Amino acid sequence: MAGHKRLDNVIVENADIIWANFSGEEKKNNREGVRNFCIRFSDPETVKELIDKGWNIKHHIPNEEYDNDEEFDYIQVTIRFDQFPPEIIWVTRNANIPVNESNIGELHGKQIIHADVEFSPYFWTYNGKTGIKAMLKTMYIEVRQNPFADKYARNDGAIHPNDYSVMRSADIRNQRPPEVDDPPFEI
Repeated sequence: MAGHKRLDNVIVENADIIWANFSGEEKKNNREGVRNFCIRFSDPETVKELIDKGWNIKHHIPNEEYDNDEEFDYIQVTIRFDQFPPEIIWVTRNANIPVNESNIGELHGKQIIHADVEFSPYFWTYNGKTGIKAMLKTMYIEVRQNPFADKYARNDGAIHPNDYSVMRSADIRNQRPPEVDDPPFEI
């Protein structure tokens, strides 16, 4: 888009992420392989500022078929790993896990507790039309951990022999517990 104005990246701390499609699943309004999510804005001043700068802010109109559906403004953020892959960190209680194209699908369907997001502008032209698309640059995301995560967490990340509660079939037949040095599998 020739002659476009310079736009800075946008940082949204504690972003309200909705309609996340981290796996690129084909849906009614999403082509297969396209990963994205939306950020819901509650502050009208932020929305006005983004619109004035040219960002593609959309307005959700409540659907009467859904209880508690309300009006809000949002922006769709696209996730691509080809030219300029984003830095995504999955924050857990025990580690910060780098997220890439091969493991981002693990976030799909998880309940997001907290997310800090930075997106950058991508100026596009298509069929004589122009616009600005929000592209994910950085995201730190924390999701609800399953209820057993703390119970089985190890600070060193290693699997320890005492962690195994299974017995080898020969041990079960002999009704003896496994030895601590016995691996839970055949070597």
